[in-house]
Amino acid sequence: MTSLSVLPVLLLLSLFGLEARGQQTEQWGDQGNGTYRNPVLPQNFSDLDAIRVGNDYYAISSTMQYSPGMAVLHSKDLVSWELLSHVADDLTRISPHLNWDKMNSYGKGIWEGSIRYYNNKFWVYFGTSDDGFFMSSATDPAGPWEPFHQLWKVQGWDETAVPSATTTGSFISWQPSLGSIRKTGKNTTFS
Repeated sequence: MTSLSVLPVLLLLSLFGLEARGQQTEQWGDQGNGTYRNPVLPQNFSDLDAIRVGNDYYAISSTMQYSPGMAVLHSKDLVSWELLSHVADDLTRISPHLNWDKMNSYGKGIWEGSIRYYNNKFWVYFGTSDDGFFMSSATDPAGPWEPFHQLWKVQGWDETAVPSATTTGSFISWQPSLGSIRKTGKNTTFS
């Protein structure tokens, strides 16, 4: 009975143009006239971390349980973005549990990464809630990315350490309890 009484109200609202829009129907992003309309990214790119290198902007985005993982984006103006690559081509290289054959890893996988540019290389760090922290690097953000390797095996984290390059080439974590990450060749370790 209640649903029948709501129907006339919804019909009346729609006649006056007060209906709620379920989707944005206008063009978003670059409007072609020097302006833009949010959202500038037409998809769900969550947990963005962005940097500027020269006149270019690069960003990475969480991909959670989806493969390929950790999207890498490029922009010249912070409005028009293109998908360049993915850091992790196959999440089962992190853990066999990140395979969709059992559908038991929803919401797990790659979360909240950090991208940095140091010493003519792009460095990406990311974490998983069950398998710890990982790192990869590339001279070109479009790839190929070096096979990622585990920096620290720990469970229960969904935010990665946010490294920042220093003049000595060390990477300092935002979390004091994590200490610092030292990079020497391919051996990156927490101390």
